Amino acid sequence: MKKVLIRADDLGFSKAVNLGIAETVRNGLVRSVGIMTNMPEAENGVAMLKGCHVCYGQHTNICAGIPLSDPARFPTLIGENGEFKTSKEYRQAFKEGKDFVVLEEVILEIEAQYERFQELTGEKPKYFEGHAVASRNFFKGLSIVAQRHGLDYLPLSFEPAPFRSSVIRVQMKSMDPDYDPKKFLIEVADH
Repeated sequence: MKKVLIRADDLGFSKAVNLGIAETVRNGLVRSVGIMTNMPEAENGVAMLKGCHVCYGQHTNICAGIPLSDPARFPTLIGENGEFKTSKEYRQAFKEGKDFVVLEEVILEIEAQYERFQELTGEKPKYFEGHAVASRNFFKGLSIVAQRHGLDYLPLSFEPAPFRSSVIRVQMKSMDPDYDPKKFLIEVADH
């Protein structure tokens, strides 16, 4: 039997995102939530879901907000404003065949976000993955940190991939200009 899991990422990004995720969790649509531990509303987002049956994952973020660890230790990830470089900058570098992410540097921030996840939730993440960045070194860093701590790493793949004892297929269309959530869910269920 096919199962469809709807995951809501970006808990902590903003109060509005937290409210939307909380509503979908309380209405039973979402049971899996990815936390952006470096964002200013992460603690409030987790508090909003207290008492809800939720599978929390770490939605590691290196393209929005400020880092949790000392930005002087990984200058390649930081823009002139002191915040992470934007996802647009990562996409542009990827299009040009470049990866400005230094593996040793990104691992420092991934580790800091993992520690913050545990502080916020009191547990290890049920899955471990990354947010909106096109960088092989970022993905490699996620894999290294996941192995180091015995975490279930969920690589970004739109092809069927093994995860735990199942095969999953990640699908995301929410950034498409003609995105219709209801239509998309019907398409996913039919395939």
